[in-house]
Amino acid sequence: MPAFPSSVLRPALLAVACLPALLYAGAPSPEQRSLPVTSEPHFLVIYRPAERFPSGSADDIAAALAASPTMAAHKQHLGEALARGVIALGGPIAHLGEAAGPAGGAIVYRGLDEAALQAFIAADPAIAQRLERAEVYRFVPALAPAP
Repeated sequence: MPAFPSSVLRPALLAVACLPALLYAGAPSPEQRSLPVTSEPHFLVIYRPAERFPSGSADDIAAALAASPTMAAHKQHLGEALARGVIALGGPIAHLGEAAGPAGGAIVYRGLDEAALQAFIAADPAIAQRLERAEVYRFVPALAPAP
């Protein structure tokens, strides 16, 4: 995978990673959830640029992503999951220190079993078209504020 300078990825990743916060309209009712729901575990999915991610200047990448039907379908795919209540939170991730700058995006999924999550990720147009790749980690929350 080619290395992308921080100045190139920052606008594109910020736009994509902020989508869940922009789309959130409240907790869904049980009737709105169509994916299998479980109480545990949660999954952390790290999204990274893949082989077909656009290259060039920050402006070129931002323009390519904004015009991409694949990215529009990816945003819709995530928006539907957010509306179903299976996305707990998401946002950009960044390197710290000398390598400061964006490193991709992260989403915490909840209420899905592993098979349902893997199917959801495989159906994501950005994954299927190799604009992004996903790293999936399972965890059981052990630290959380009281409800």
